[in-house]
Amino acid sequence: MGIQVITLNKKGERLKKIVLFIAEKSLVYLKKEEIYLEIYLADEFLMKEINQKFRHQDKRAKVLSFIEPKNFPHPETKNKVLGEIYLNSDYFSKTGQPKKELVFFLVHGLLHLLGYEHFKKRDRIKMERLNEKICQDVLYCH
Repeated sequence: MGIQVITLNKKGERLKKIVLFIAEKSLVYLKKEEIYLEIYLADEFLMKEINQKFRHQDKRAKVLSFIEPKNFPHPETKNKVLGEIYLNSDYFSKTGQPKKELVFFLVHGLLHLLGYEHFKKRDRIKMERLNEKICQDVLYCH
């Protein structure tokens, strides 16, 4: 398993270890251990900028995920590259329950990279149930 957690601001440094732990536990739960993933911890303004540029939404996001294009070359790893997750480190540093919400949104972004969506009600229910199972497992084990 290859997970890189990259901090883009000081608040992200405080979250780096827990983010890595959550990502590792989640991927083990999902039996997706032969992957490579990059997780960026960014401030609110960068999250808004990325959300505007790539999703055309003029608001700050808590989590954004971008699937790696097929056949994108990555000679540095033999693992399957999933993509990138961006987490709003400003939000998760100041929220009242940082661990619970951080787990939820990180798992949510990870599930999107694995192909889960929530456009249809049936798909949303399936994704929400899996997200909750993983969150319970990760929170229980930490």
